Amino acid sequence: MDSTNMYVRTSRNLSTTPITNGAVVYDHDSYVNAENVIVIIIGIISVLANAFLLYVMYKDPLKTFRTKISYLVVCLGTADLLTSCNGVLYGFLNPMKMYHIALWYTFWATVMVSVLTVFGMCVERWLAIVYPFKSGSIITKQITLYFCIGVWVICAGVATSIHFLPKIMPFVLSCLMEVLLIIIAILYLVILRYFRRAQQQTSAVEKVTPTPPRRAENDEESAKPKRTKFTKRTAIETQLLMVVSILVLILLVTFIPYNLGTQIHYGYLLFSNRPHPEVQVFMRYFFPIKFLNFLINPFVYAWRLDQYRKSFALVVCNWNMNRMRMHNISSTKTSKQTVDSEHKSFTVREMHVRINTN
Repeated sequence: MDSTNMYVRTSRNLSTTPITNGAVVYDHDSYVNAENVIVIIIGIISVLANAFLLYVMYKDPLKTFRTKISYLVVCLGTADLLTSCNGVLYGFLNPMKMYHIALWYTFWATVMVSVLTVFGMCVERWLAIVYPFKSGSIITKQITLYFCIGVWVICAGVATSIHFLPKIMPFVLSCLMEVLLIIIAILYLVILRYFRRAQQQTSAVEKVTPTPPRRAENDEESAKPKRTKFTKRTAIETQLLMVVSILVLILLVTFIPYNLGTQIHYGYLLFSNRPHPEVQVFMRYFFPIKFLNFLINPFVYAWRLDQYRKSFALVVCNWNMNRMRMHNISSTKTSKQTVDSEHKSFTVREMHVRINTN
């Protein structure tokens, strides 16, 4: 079989379908195996988690998800949701040789959106920490919204180009993503360095600043630390930095090994016109580990963001209240119907008694 025909499904041969993001499906993969089952389970949980994340941010009961970083979280959550749906379809359809080539292009697009969105988060955190007074004017909500829309448009166009260059474009895109991941790692280290320096300067200023004398009757109140605007902003920045740091760490651990395998795989196809069997085996068994990235992200938000936890609790409480309200309404309607039916039956019996006595 020609190597190019392994990537493009024609109307005559519906069995040649690619595994998402690079590896190729051969005849020995045409049955349900452990990798497919794991991908399906991870995908279903990831779909539910990301869908609920987007629902909570859409409801926004505390009115706090209207910031720049929230737009990026919505963009990342949407990409992870679509990638998870694609993974579930892959797990079900691939053993039956029904995984369509268009779903493969969609997978490339959503994966690139996820990587570029995490890169945008790193740039936003870098500006917020290195240039705290200029970041608000450099990156506004409108610019962040345009960035998210532009990322989707560019990634969709680039993923479509794989159809015309089935071997060259995946190799080029995997190389570009590798470079982007390295830039994200370097930018993350720079952010941590500047953040530690800012924390040291803040602690030095607090030590130098004299504290006013405390009164005896107000010892308990004065002993409590007062949260000024500066301390609140520092706490929020620290919280957001921790979230982005965990997202970056998960992305690097799950993406870099698989992306290197993708480069080697397509490099062999380009220069030697044959796939590398050991690399294919590695990509096949490492794919569920890469797929965990789209599952862990929503749980990171729930673990590190107090606002998301509170919004989550309020949304669940509203659901329970609505269910109790609907249950009470239905119970009152049924009780009213039973009372009316009993009253009607009583009046009918009374009329029969009167007729018989007459």
